[in-house]
Amino acid sequence: MEEEREVSVFKVEFERDSQTGRVVRERWFNQYGHLDRPDDQPSYTDYCPELGTPVARRWHDGSGAGEHRLGDKPARIVTRALTGVDICEFYMILGKFHREGDNPAAILRTDEGMLKEESYWKFGKLHRDPNLGPALISYNTKGKIDKRAFWVNGKEIISPTVQQAPSP
Repeated sequence: MEEEREVSVFKVEFERDSQTGRVVRERWFNQYGHLDRPDDQPSYTDYCPELGTPVARRWHDGSGAGEHRLGDKPARIVTRALTGVDICEFYMILGKFHREGDNPAAILRTDEGMLKEESYWKFGKLHRDPNLGPALISYNTKGKIDKRAFWVNGKEIISPTVQQAPSP
């Protein structure tokens, strides 16, 4: 079941669960029909049908170019409904993974909130200055680095595996 509301120059669509009647999806569109929402609020939100809590939030700039958010804030956040743990954070500009400075543009966490993977992107390409570290870092279940990969401008240059010292 879908309903629409006009809010200023924005159109808001709500999709409801047929069983519970709860909102499971909310989308905001600007006057041009592109996803957009004022005041740095998510333009696309998925909700857990059982709890009604947000499980995926996405930001767009209204251009139609894809997910987008400025100010070093993630353009997509995925949250576990039961725990409230953010398991994915994606930083994007005009639909491409991107983050300024030496910061990861994609961060994945376990359901418990432990770091699982970080990747560094510039304008949609895996990239990190090798002198600063790997562009792709995977962690094991104990939170230790499991794998590292070095990428520059979307091309892998080295793919070392970090050797863990044996436990005493």
